This record gives sequence, C-alpha cells and structure tokens, in this order.
Amino acid sequence: MQKPNLQILGLSFSIVIAAMSFQVAPSTVMGIIRELNLLNFTQAMLLANAPAFTSLFIMLPVGRFLNTRNPIRWSLSVSILLALVSALLLFMASYPFMLSLRFLGGLATAPAYIIGSQLPLVAFQPEHRNRFSAIQTLASPIGTILATQTGGMIASRFGHTLVYIVPLLFSFIAIIFAIKLWGAKLPEIEKPAQKKVFLPSVKTMLMAIIWALFSGATAGAFINTSTEIGIFDGLARPVASLGPLFLMVPSFFISPWVGSMLDKKTRRGNMLIVAGLAMTLSILILPIGKPLWFVGSILLGLSASLIPPVVFSSPGKFEPRHNMAYSLSIINLFGTIGLIASTPLVGTIRDATQSWPATMIAVSVFCFAISLIGLAFAKEHE
Repeated sequence: MQKPNLQILGLSFSIVIAAMSFQVAPSTVMGIIRELNLLNFTQAMLLANAPAFTSLFIMLPVGRFLNTRNPIRWSLSVSILLALVSALLLFMASYPFMLSLRFLGGLATAPAYIIGSQLPLVAFQPEHRNRFSAIQTLASPIGTILATQTGGMIASRFGHTLVYIVPLLFSFIAIIFAIKLWGAKLPEIEKPAQKKVFLPSVKTMLMAIIWALFSGATAGAFINTSTEIGIFDGLARPVASLGPLFLMVPSFFISPWVGSMLDKKTRRGNMLIVAGLAMTLSILILPIGKPLWFVGSILLGLSASLIPPVVFSSPGKFEPRHNMAYSLSIINLFGTIGLIASTPLVGTIRDATQSWPATMIAVSVFCFAISLIGLAFAKEHE
C-alpha cells in the first residue's frame, strides 16, 4: 500500500508544481518581455495574471465537477493540456499569442490546484491525511522557486520563452504518474442521491477567507514589495530580492511538522492565532530598518508556514468526501481573489501615502484578521 501512496503523492506534487511554475513563469523575465513587445505595466500585469483571471470563472464549476470524479483520471487530461500550452509558449514570443495561451493555460491550472489538494484527502487514511496534505502544500513554493530561479536562469541565457521548460517538464512527470496510477483504487467517492449544490460548511468558508487574507498579505503584498522595502531600508537590490526565499524556504521544514501535529489532534485555531499574530508583527517591522527587515522576513516565513497545511487539510475534517473538491475550489478561488485584489490595493495605498510603514500597517490588518478568525476554531478539539 505504501508504494501507490507515494506515487499518488508524486502525482499531486508534480501537477501542482507544473501549474504554479506556469503561473509565475513570466515574473523573472517580464522586463525582457516588456522591452521586446513594448508593453506598459498594465499589459505586463495582464500577461502575468492571465491564468488567475481564467481561474476566477471556472474554479467553482470545475470543483463541482470533480466532486464525484476520480481525480487521477482527470489529472491526465489536465496535465496534457498544460504540457501542450507550455510547449507552444516555448516558441511564441509575441504578446498576443503569449496572452492567449496563458489565458488558455488557466483552464489547466485551476483544476490542477484542486486535484493536487484533493488527492491527499481522498487517497489516504484519515489518520494520515493532515500529514500528507501538509507535505503536498510544499509543491507551490517548490514550483515558484524552480520557475523563478532555475527557469529564470535558463531563460536569461537561451531566451525568455524557455522559462516554460519547468512547467513542461513537470507536466510530463504528472502525465507519467497519471498513466501509472490509472487503475489505482481510491476510497469510494459517493455520489449524492440528489443533484444539488452542496454548500461548504461555515468552517470551510472561514478557511477560505483566511486563505484570501493570507494570499493577499504574502503573494500579493510581501512578494511584490519586499525588494523595494529592503532597498528603502538601505539594502542592496540583490540582498533585498531574497525576501521571497525567506518567505518560502521555512515551509519545507515546518509544514510537514504542522501536518503531523494536526494528525495528533492539535487545534487548528491555536495555530491560526499564533501564525496571524506573528505575521502581523513581522509585516509591521519590515520597513523599520536593515536588521528588522531580515527579522521580519524570516519571522514571516516561519509563521506563514503554519497556514497552508491548516487550510488545505480542513476539507478532510469539515466536509463529506463527495464535497471535498468543491470546497477546495472555493478555497482556491478566494485565494485568487485575495491575490488579484491585494496587488492594486497595496499599490494604491503606497501611492496615496508615499510611505512604506503606512502601507505595511494596512497589510498587517490582513494578518491580524487571520488571528481573529482563528478564534472561531480555538475551542474546537481536533
């Protein structure tokens, strides 16, 4: 039984790495793309966020569709589509083609995120779900790092379109896993007797709000501003650009531990409260000076590592098996909304105040709200 489980985890990992690396692929070469295609910042942002915009429209229908379908079977078609789009983007350098293909790629990334999160919840026994779900959440930071570092390095030497070699590679890996696991038996996903919309529980909706706040504070605000704040504090740009790594690397060590603690009945609310308060403090001290920029970035990475395992394992506790995919689609949708909404909001606040400390005070409200919502779970025994 161990071998199929590891293969399922491999499929879950590879399909999310492919999707995330596709999503962030243009970020490291956006300057080159803008220069070659004479783009303004609005056009560049549209290109970067095109898959996310597609996800906004299809995430919920896809989640409902996957509720009672075998995620392994559908991972094959999703991976093939993502591989085809990534392969085409290797040869498409003009803006209209890139934009169209990235919108098309959103048809694959949306179900990829859902399937990747769904697999640990439906494939493993309840006593191990939190642990494997927590491990699976590492796929997103791995995909981000591979695309921005490895893909960016390849693209800088051989052409900016080669940044899509990373999602192409992991799409092929996902295809191989999906083919090998085609006949694997998963616990039965019961089809409901009546066809109707199954609204997630209130607790799942609260987790979705937490994920929106988290995505807005980290992916939307910190990743987009940490370099500029570091420069404001007096750091050199190469050093200040390490902020996203400080955010993501701690999760490799902390997230599996969080999953194990949840399997041992640790309360989710306690983790949310602690994480939210620590994130609030870390955001507030970022623009105060060089030493505190490092302290804040590292503390943010440590505290933020607690959130994804708590959020993405929650449908396994709060939802029936036939509603997990739909619940995960809502969580992912809220995260996308938080990401898309926070980026212009933070920019507007910065433009209006001309102050990084004032801007970070606004961002810290997102983090503090996570702690407040965590109170709703604090008295619950896992």
